[in-house]
Amino acid sequence: NMNGMKIACSWIRNSNSLQTLRTRLKPKLVNHREKLSRSSCAVFIPLCHKNKELSVLYTTRTKKLKTHTGQISFPGGRCEDGERAIETSVREMKEEIGVDPQQVWGNLSRPVVSLKLENVYATVGYIGCVDDMNFKLSDGEVAHVFTVPVETLVTTKFTKSYENQKRPN
Repeated sequence: NMNGMKIACSWIRNSNSLQTLRTRLKPKLVNHREKLSRSSCAVFIPLCHKNKELSVLYTTRTKKLKTHTGQISFPGGRCEDGERAIETSVREMKEEIGVDPQQVWGNLSRPVVSLKLENVYATVGYIGCVDDMNFKLSDGEVAHVFTVPVETLVTTKFTKSYENQKRPN
């Protein structure tokens, strides 16, 4: 029942796991205040609750795109001139999946440099309980969204590192 789901989502929002994660991330978060140029990009790492589990939401890019076709990604894109990283990531998330965050925690302390040598700023925040959320996916950019529980992401199976091995000639 929908009323029960809203009560469950309300209880989950206040759970220790979300607060613990936010506390652990806090020293790594900053608010990049500088205004960026179109050579920078920003993504939003949307934390959420799905089936009572703290999760991360991902998008799958459509096959209609010229670049990043079919890739798994976070909502995000190129900065408009004069935008701050947080403004870009929130705007792009709204455009791509139709969601405004409930909480914006900040940017990861350093941008990542992409293969195209662009600075990519990552904003972390919480979008709420997605069990009853109506996503409005951008037809031209997003094929679908899915979540992965944080617990799954931190298991050994997903955190192994692999060395790049030379291929035989």
